[in-house]
Amino acid sequence: MRTYLHLATEHLGAAEERRKWARGNAETQQRRAREERQRAAEAAPALEKAIARNGEPRSNRHHPWPALRPLPDATLPPVPAMRSSMLPRGLRAWLVDAAERLDVPLELLGTPALVMLGGLIGRRLCLRPKRYDDWIVVPNLWGAIITRPGFLKSPAMHEAKRHLSELAVQAAAAHRAVEARAALERDVIEMEIAKLKRQATSRGGDPEGSRALLGKLKRRLAAAMAIPTRYYTNDATVEKLGVLLAGNPAGLLVLRDELAGWLRTLEKPGREGDREFFLEAWNGVGGYDVDRIGRGTLRIPALTISICGTMQPGKLQAYVREALGDGRGADGLLQRFQLLVWPDFTGEWTNVDRPPDGDARARAARVFEAVAALPGSAGKIPTVHFAADAQDLFDDWRCTLENRLRSPELAACPAYVSHVSKYRSLLPALALIHHVADGVGAEDGGSVSFDRRSVSIAATKKAAMLVEFFDAHARRVYAPELYQQCSPHALLAAKIKMGAVRDGDLIRAIRRHGWTGLKTAEAIENAAAALTSLGWIRIEEILPTPQGGRPSRVLRLHPTLQGVVE
Repeated sequence: MRTYLHLATEHLGAAEERRKWARGNAETQQRRAREERQRAAEAAPALEKAIARNGEPRSNRHHPWPALRPLPDATLPPVPAMRSSMLPRGLRAWLVDAAERLDVPLELLGTPALVMLGGLIGRRLCLRPKRYDDWIVVPNLWGAIITRPGFLKSPAMHEAKRHLSELAVQAAAAHRAVEARAALERDVIEMEIAKLKRQATSRGGDPEGSRALLGKLKRRLAAAMAIPTRYYTNDATVEKLGVLLAGNPAGLLVLRDELAGWLRTLEKPGREGDREFFLEAWNGVGGYDVDRIGRGTLRIPALTISICGTMQPGKLQAYVREALGDGRGADGLLQRFQLLVWPDFTGEWTNVDRPPDGDARARAARVFEAVAALPGSAGKIPTVHFAADAQDLFDDWRCTLENRLRSPELAACPAYVSHVSKYRSLLPALALIHHVADGVGAEDGGSVSFDRRSVSIAATKKAAMLVEFFDAHARRVYAPELYQQCSPHALLAAKIKMGAVRDGDLIRAIRRHGWTGLKTAEAIENAAAALTSLGWIRIEEILPTPQGGRPSRVLRLHPTLQGVVE
């Protein structure tokens, strides 16, 4: 039988056990509190991220950032200078003289001149690059000259536009005279219509008998419209471009002194469809229908647009980065600019002060005037073929191009491949431009005739030379892809500049985007290591919380890069 003493002893022992447990539990809690404080101190940047996303990490106050070092420049390949022999005979002397007087590379004038003559030809004449196939090429080219500010790209564009501007002035004067006569004719017809309506509705009138005459008068009224002849526009909405194209089926040029401004208009809210409009207009052979509530239907039978302008290297590189990505900029718009030139300015400047070559200007003016006199066609376009030897040359050249596009050398360069693939139509377009320009007589009032002529092998060889020339400049434009495709740090740096990677992002989150060149953990680690050495980023380790989880690695941007989007 258990006594009171036994019960008391057991009670005292249990109490002692509870006190030991309490002391141990207190020590455990103190140890855990110390560990939690340590983790909190180490995870302070993550907490600050939640408080102020773009604030400078607390650790930076104790460990100042080093000076931000620039990325090593992509290897810019050398580019050739344009030779005068590459240009059509009728334009050559004028362009060489102007380039010498401006003391600029010949390509600053030759490139826009080729685009403008090709745009003027437009649907006035096309080329069938194959012997039997019905594939046709319209020479509405897109081009741009790329130089730093202050290197005379605007004066070069102005001179290259000289003869097109003269045609526009003449067309505007002619339209004013025609419009005055058309306005008078419309007034007379409207009075006849009003008189007929009064007679038909008067006592004894015959409304049914007046129907045929009223219809005839309304048809005359619709025809008494003076449609202005336009060759180019500098700034127009897509809707207005549609109206201008409906009245000018040969096509139009869009000429912008600064193409970056035009490209920005394609990104404005409410203009999302403009980009697709221009993508289709590059082909030059189809029509386009615009249907809007309240505006009705606008039928554009011939959607043919050429584009030419200038751009600064820094702004161009921003669009190249977009073209290298997987977003909206990778839709092929940039690759449609086939005539891109990015020349070198070397040697000492030479002051050339002499009168312009008047004979050379006059000869070039005759080329533009003769082409403008050809009728444009919204329907079937007049065509020419290659001569037999020129056809053989094109077929061999095309075979080499197609094999090049399928080569392993270009497998990792999709943006550049997209550019090169459009050479299929570039060579025929350039050959046609040479064919037309060389077909204009040198004498005053020289005309051009294509009825019994085919594109010669001489014109085709010059076109092949030009394609090789422009390809060398394209390799400079797409150098970030061609020469840094094995440098993931350049790709990660581009994403940081675009704002796609921000301060406080997890390293593992970068891989989830599946960006080209940053799809593997190894590529991302190499990129992070390289940018860390340049002072662009830091990697911070975030330990798990007491509730669990796994360690995280957070990317911290240099303070000057936070919130900067190019």
